[in-house]
Amino acid sequence: IHKRNIFLQSSYHSYHEFLKIGSHQILKVYDILGNEVATLVDEYREAGKYKVEFDASNLASGVYIYKLTAGSFHASRKMMVIK
Repeated sequence: IHKRNIFLQSSYHSYHEFLKIGSHQILKVYDILGNEVATLVDEYREAGKYKVEFDASNLASGVYIYKLTAGSFHASRKMMVIK
C-alpha cells in the first residue's frame, strides 16, 4: 500500500507490493470506531499495479483506517483526512 497517509478531499493510491498473483482484492476504509465508510475495491484482479481514487469530500476531518485484503494477505494502515 502506498505510504502516503494524509488526504485532502480526493487522492489517488497505488498498491502492488503484495499483489504478485491474481486474487480477490478488497480495499475498504473505516472510521476510528470501526464503521465502514467506503469500499474502494471488491473484485478479482490479476497480479499487477493498481491505482484507486479515494474521494474523502464527504468525510469529516479525522483519523481513518484503510484495509487491503488480497487472498491470504491483509494490511491495515492509518490515514488522516484534513479539510
